[in-house]
Amino acid sequence: MITTLALTVSGALLVPTAQGAPETPDATVTSGETGADAPMTVAQWAIRNQGLEDYASLQQGVSRPEPMTWVLTGDSITQGVLHSHGLNRFADYVHAYVRTAGMHGQPRAQDTIINTGVSSATSGNLMDYFDSWVLGHHAQVVIMSVGMNDGRMRPALTPIEQYRENLRSAVAQVRAQGGIPVLQTQNYTAKPEYNTNLDEYFAVMRQVALETDTILVDVARMWTEANDGQQINAALMGDSIHPNERGHLMWAQFLLGNLGLLDASSPLAQLSAQALTLDRLSWADPAVVADGDTSAPADARLGLNLDRTMTGDGNGVDTHQVPWLAEASETTFVMRVKLGASTTEEVLLSAVDPSSSKKVELKVLSDGRLRINGNVGQQDGWYTVGGALRDGRWHTVSVTLTHSAIQPYVDGSPLRALSLAENAALAPDLLGVRELTVGARKDQASPGGTLFLHGEVDYAAVYDRQLSAEEHQMLPGAGTGETPLQRDLRPLVANDVPNTWLYLGGRATQGVPEADMPAFTRGYVELLDEVLRWDYDRTSLVRRMKFVVNRGRAGASSADLLAEYRSLEESQRPAVLVVAPEVLDHGTLTESSVEDFRSHLASLVQQATGDGAVVVLVTPPQLGKQVAPYAQAMRELAAAEDVHLIDASQWMAQMRHKYTTLDSLWWTDGVLNHAGHLMLAQYLAEQMGVRPSTSQLYGLESLYFDKSSPAPSHPEGETPGATETPSATVTPSATVTPGATVTPGATETPSATVTPGATETPGATVTPGGTETPSATVTPGGTETPGGTETPSATVTPGGTETPKVPETPQEPQGPSHEASGQTIPTPTSSPSAVSPHQAPSASQHRNLARTGSSVALVMTAGLLAAAGGLARQRRSRQ
Repeated sequence: MITTLALTVSGALLVPTAQGAPETPDATVTSGETGADAPMTVAQWAIRNQGLEDYASLQQGVSRPEPMTWVLTGDSITQGVLHSHGLNRFADYVHAYVRTAGMHGQPRAQDTIINTGVSSATSGNLMDYFDSWVLGHHAQVVIMSVGMNDGRMRPALTPIEQYRENLRSAVAQVRAQGGIPVLQTQNYTAKPEYNTNLDEYFAVMRQVALETDTILVDVARMWTEANDGQQINAALMGDSIHPNERGHLMWAQFLLGNLGLLDASSPLAQLSAQALTLDRLSWADPAVVADGDTSAPADARLGLNLDRTMTGDGNGVDTHQVPWLAEASETTFVMRVKLGASTTEEVLLSAVDPSSSKKVELKVLSDGRLRINGNVGQQDGWYTVGGALRDGRWHTVSVTLTHSAIQPYVDGSPLRALSLAENAALAPDLLGVRELTVGARKDQASPGGTLFLHGEVDYAAVYDRQLSAEEHQMLPGAGTGETPLQRDLRPLVANDVPNTWLYLGGRATQGVPEADMPAFTRGYVELLDEVLRWDYDRTSLVRRMKFVVNRGRAGASSADLLAEYRSLEESQRPAVLVVAPEVLDHGTLTESSVEDFRSHLASLVQQATGDGAVVVLVTPPQLGKQVAPYAQAMRELAAAEDVHLIDASQWMAQMRHKYTTLDSLWWTDGVLNHAGHLMLAQYLAEQMGVRPSTSQLYGLESLYFDKSSPAPSHPEGETPGATETPSATVTPSATVTPGATVTPGATETPSATVTPGATETPGATVTPGGTETPSATVTPGGTETPGGTETPSATVTPGGTETPKVPETPQEPQGPSHEASGQTIPTPTSSPSAVSPHQAPSASQHRNLARTGSSVALVMTAGLLAAAGGLARQRRSRQ
């Protein structure tokens, strides 16, 4: 049942009265704001709003089946980045509620909610960009909240009369387009002088609302009435200006309640800011398996797609005759490997002259550093160039050799370059090498092989030329080079004009929490919104104007996605279109056939590219035999239409190949859960090239996962059988271990400490003629100083021994603050009959989640206000 706002004032709390018609407050208050009687309390504003024509039109609109578009616009408080700590902003709650709860018995899954709030914006900026922020979306409801940046400081950024005119103009333009305008005052800050100034601007917004008969959601009034008349409540704040995740929850409940849209029995209405909790899950590290199934570069002279596990005993070693290599004055060796710990050094790749001792090889030491080893006719000499290859992750190692230099790279990043005299060079034509072995050394002294590799090998490749720095970065799996997708997206990410990124897809794209999932976490699209609009490039106001439009819908077929795109007005056409279909919805196939699926997507791609959009196809983020042919159809379509593809299906299959309980970690009842959404958002951001190291996506890992409890994994070399779609019957085999409370500002401590390895005596360079001379000292600039000793990438101790450098532990960005600041929100004394599913795990959660035990609580010392939703309902009090 959806109720109207009906509140009376009882001391410091706003206590809901019984459901039904609103009560008239006892006192009549006269305000000087307009020179006439005006509402002075939250309850009075609610009564006044209910008598407006716009209010009635809103109730009628949500009762009809036609899709509606809702725009929420304003400044950084609406944009909601950073200070909500990666959890839901009030706009996210509105998105989730409108699209799942429905209103007045009418489902609203086809509605679109767009957040065009822009950090630092004033009402003047809103006017300057009104077309792109508001009118271009053809919204039926426009909720506007500006003033914080206009008026909190002195001198004010916007003169107060100009602020008034801007609000009037905004209201008039929305109405002229047929929309319903809604004005919102804002929260108070932690600075009394700012609040005094803001009161003048809030008063002007109230006046404009009254004179234009516009709905007003008076957040400022609520902020004080809820706090015993005090404007400052640190428990609701992320800093001195912006609400935190608790403040955003309270704001969302209050907003929807004021609009007469919040059902008192809904999970959102019942959600308490006192005790938002998450059970931390076992950690399935995506970096361990990411990009472990790439192909050898097509332009290499020799490309070997090996895809095998080498066991350290010669199994899997691969040898090839390469007579052309002996004639090459330059070469580049490439190998993609994943290595674990070892007590010995091992050979990645070697090229030898079988009739002599001449050779060049890439070795990895026991401590993970890369060494270039060579013999020009007598004894071995070497150069240790750095790197950390034994971390259990995939790495692309590439080394260019010429007559004068060695240039090594790991994952596209250069290690120490060595400038050499020709008599010390390791170019293949100088050595006459003509036989290549992957995974061991096979030479004249050890024809059966030695120094066998133990690890996984994806591919190996050999070029008969040197590669440029950019080409090293672009090697498959290197990760640091700019892919064609990233190159096409870069000018739209670092945008100089506002643009729109449209997401079409199914239930995962829609991204709203269901059933046992925590209702305060974001879907992958909303997580990417913050990455695009804040984490990646926020250097100017306009670069925060990459507006994300989520038109995903549970159960949508490819035909539905095509129809959704065709329904757009010209001004709604996106700069970037991301298409992520799902072919299964709760186990039911949504497509009639693979052929129809491909035909619909082909029509969609062709129309969108014709409209000038950069199209990104994302294979279904699902598991199961039924998914495979549709994912393959998308791969073929991307190649045929020359559009970009992100293969989420393959990535998820690789993750499940590694981790036995992935179904219960990333899915709940067959639906992608909050953990799955976070990891999918990370993967997509990485593929798009928009995930900086300081992204909020990193900080959330510590909230969602217990990294000291790795998820169970398949034994090395074991290949699981074909996977099915995760379902409610999957029983996790992961053990439950206690989780730790996340401390605000704390950084994660690695499970293992890296200690320096044994000291190393620098190798020698062998000169032609067979006598051994000391290796050259490599200076920081990479040039050779004859007659000295080698300066390794780490430090050199007196006497010439090498001490490996210990890498610094990266600092994770601060995650959500999980301790209240001491000030509290008054706690309601009544309890609802229903319990929020986020406060106590259900049986289904216990069955499906491989949890690590204790909950990480977002400790809300501030209880949720009875008035936060503005509803006739009872609330549960939790400490």
